[in-house]
Amino acid sequence: MTRLKLRDDAFYAPTGDGICIFTNTGKVVLTGPSVFQWIDRLAPYLDGRYTLAELTASLPAGRRQMTERVVTALRDQRVVVEVGDDEDHSRSDAGRHLVVLVGSGRVLVETVAAVLCSGSRSVRLGVTGAGTDMTLLAECERRARQRDADQRITHVTAELSDEERTADVVAGAGLVVYAADRAAVDEVRALDRVCTRAGIPFVAAILAGEEAWVGPFGSVAGQRPGWMSAWRRLLALGSRDDTAHDHVSPDHVSHDHVSPDHPDTVAATVVANQLVREAVRLLSGTVEPTAQPRMMRIDLHGLGTRRHGFLPHPFALPAPCPDRADAQDTIRRLRDGATVDPEDFSRRVVACLQARIGVLGEVTEQDFTQLPLAVSQVRVSDPVLLLGPRVPLPVSTGTGPSLADARRAAVLHGLVTYGTLMVDPRRLHTTDGTVHAVWGERLDDGLPHEVPATVAFPALLGIGATYAPPAGAAAGYDWAQAVRAGLVGQCRRLTLTEVAGCRRPFTPIDWEQVALDEPGDRYRSMCRISGERLDVYDVTGSPGVPTLAFCVGDVTVAYASGLSFPAALRDGLAEVLLSYQARVDDGAAYAPARVPPLPPGGRGSGVTACPHWSTDEATVTARLARLGWSAVAVPLDHDPGVAAILPYLVTVVLIRA
Repeated sequence: MTRLKLRDDAFYAPTGDGICIFTNTGKVVLTGPSVFQWIDRLAPYLDGRYTLAELTASLPAGRRQMTERVVTALRDQRVVVEVGDDEDHSRSDAGRHLVVLVGSGRVLVETVAAVLCSGSRSVRLGVTGAGTDMTLLAECERRARQRDADQRITHVTAELSDEERTADVVAGAGLVVYAADRAAVDEVRALDRVCTRAGIPFVAAILAGEEAWVGPFGSVAGQRPGWMSAWRRLLALGSRDDTAHDHVSPDHVSHDHVSPDHPDTVAATVVANQLVREAVRLLSGTVEPTAQPRMMRIDLHGLGTRRHGFLPHPFALPAPCPDRADAQDTIRRLRDGATVDPEDFSRRVVACLQARIGVLGEVTEQDFTQLPLAVSQVRVSDPVLLLGPRVPLPVSTGTGPSLADARRAAVLHGLVTYGTLMVDPRRLHTTDGTVHAVWGERLDDGLPHEVPATVAFPALLGIGATYAPPAGAAAGYDWAQAVRAGLVGQCRRLTLTEVAGCRRPFTPIDWEQVALDEPGDRYRSMCRISGERLDVYDVTGSPGVPTLAFCVGDVTVAYASGLSFPAALRDGLAEVLLSYQARVDDGAAYAPARVPPLPPGGRGSGVTACPHWSTDEATVTARLARLGWSAVAVPLDHDPGVAAILPYLVTVVLIRA
């Protein structure tokens, strides 16, 4: 025998002349002077327990006919569906649990109404602050009693600043829900913390600007998705005007987040019903397992919804402070770790890419010209709000022969930049009793070495108008590759310092005759086709790492370093092409950063053959030691979720020996 059930994704709101019912497949509008009240009374019983005959058995003829017409209309529109005897009835299952509702404003009122309509038999309600229409709230309760006299609503005083009393408020709950027109973050954070300790699922609906954020939802193996994780991710990738910024701290969050206007009835109803629909699934155990927890974003004007997955924020996870032995284990694990396959990386890193609450934003090509190089960009989040409100979020650019190469390069650079901003103070220790430090690997002997936190993470010292990662920050598909790239970056920095003060002319080399790998050879051919005069100078300095300067006409457009001259030439030619491409693309935003020009008199005459010698990590490290520098590789691993996807993020720092 088939029974009737209101679709799990259905929620409704009154209109001027009837009712509007929203589902994932669209909306249904029914008109009539009493149709809203009729459906509102029927909804708790459309939970898969009753047939139409059972629903109408005790009704007078007139009411029975009206009920049959309404149910038929809902079935015709596929809002009410038929279920078999053996199917799970999530609404009735959810009704057995105590639901605690806390919050204020119109969204709270509509959430109370939606919870009562969902069939929840026991509701505990705590109103916080001002702004709640108590008359509307009383009307919700009156209508609920008319529909189901067995529903129990208990009012409590919710003093969320007192976590002991808050624990009493949520005691025994199957689910705690916070719903408010105004994001009182301290209140939500307190509830999230109390519920985490008690092992009670917690979800929230909060208005922020022109949208509402609802969640977190999802059944993730081994973890309970935390609301503060989602909120921190939202702040980290949000507008620079969205937040109050302060120093790095796992306990710091922004203050109240205000929506400019109170939501209208329909918007508040949509938000509340979306929240309760997902809550019913959570209570009934019908939530499907997901790789990531999710938040739902609702546009308060168009009422469209979009789901956003997110990685847990590091501050929501345990973070023991490592000692020397831990550092040694980490270094050994990184050295011995398996090489990451680029294609596998591209698949796994999708977990980091999210337009609003991701570690990185979505990879985009905008309307960039894609010749001669493919160009992609990705926005980088500010995970612990080091940048301040006036510094724009960094944007990482990647280039390559193909779009896939460009996207991977942009994401790799984005993760490096993110790693230099993700500082967890719980991972820092004190040395000499005063200086905060992190552990790294000394490259000359492979032993752990303490590095001042402000040296490893210079963003802690303050940031100017824009942010770029330090010279030694790099990524690789294995530890050795990442360390080599970081070491070369530091040697390039030292060499450019020497170039600026040099008064001797540098020797131009014959860049046309150097044997290059396939990408390098392609870049060289494209540079020839561009028709611009390109001069390349050997500016290798005391670090002993091949370094070349690239001048187009009178302008120095790039410097590139590598462990061999062909590697430096390949990377420099790519920068030359990117500079050319940006100029013909109306000064596009992907133009490489300007570099200091070769000093006056720095351009020698008489082209010579490109040197053939190369070097390696050990030789460079020893040479730096003779110059008084100790090179230390510090893992950028303060975000465990990112480190699980790509462990090989590093910043190589130079410390006076």
